[in-house]
Formats: sequence, structure tokens, C-alpha cells
Amino acid sequence: LMAIEEGQYYSLEKEKPLPVNGTAKNSNTVDDADRITRFIKNWNSLIIPYATTLSNSVFNRLIAKIVDLSAIILENKVWQLEKKVSAVGAIKLEQDISTVIGELTKFNYGLRSAFIKVTQIIMVVGLDEEEDVTALEDIGDEIEWALTPSERTRARRLRG
Repeated sequence: LMAIEEGQYYSLEKEKPLPVNGTAKNSNTVDDADRITRFIKNWNSLIIPYATTLSNSVFNRLIAKIVDLSAIILENKVWQLEKKVSAVGAIKLEQDISTVIGELTKFNYGLRSAFIKVTQIIMVVGLDEEEDVTALEDIGDEIEWALTPSERTRARRLRG
């Protein structure tokens, strides 16, 4: 699936050494964009032949299985970022996860529900103030949480 490599969602203020060819990039944005573009290209080259050759019911079952497994893998990858995500990294992480989820579920929008936990984790990570988290807890009746209270606390700790 999507590799969450060391440093990808950390602070962009870190200085990076100059590459061997002498040209430097100001941030990892281009590299991240290339990584997402490469994922989309590889995903489509893998899945489109199945979409064109399998019957709809078989293809839909295949996609559902892939999405279920991908949701588990993605959630585990996000949990591994504890104390490593910067404020800017949280925004980038949300964008990248959203792109991946959109791509994986483009054949069946209803499959997005498999990613509810990971999207809620990302939502909590993206909150800037502890008051925002408290406000979410206060309107808990209006939000159908897939995360337990302890998981919401753990999600807050992803920010470093």
C-alpha cells in the first residue's frame, strides 16, 4: 500500500543535505506528491485489468477485500507515527490519506466506511488545541465515534 517513510510527516523545517547533483528542494512536498502519483499509477495499472475482465460481482468482492485489508494496514501505519507528526505533517498526512482512500474506493464509494477509524485518527491528530479535542468530546452524541476514548487520547499523542 502506501509506505509511510521516516520523516515524511515530520517538521518540514529540518534541513536536508544537498543531493549529489547539487540541486536542493526546499521541502519534501514534491517527493510526497511523486510518491502519491506513483501509488495512483501503480494501483490503476494493477486494478484496471481486473475491472475490465472480471464480472461486476466478483470485482466488487475483490475490491471490498482489498479495501478491508488496506484499512487495517493504513491504520497500523498511522499508529506507528506516535510523537512524530508535526502540525504541517498532520495536514499533509490528511491530504495523502484522503487521496489514497479516494483512489481505493473510486469503484464503490460505500467502501469508504472501512476507513472510518483511520479518518477519525487523522481528524484528532489535525486538531491544534486541546480545547478542540474537548469540544469534540462534548458533542460526542453528534459524532458516531469509531475510536474509543483511549484511542482518541492515543491519536493526540501522534503529534510530536
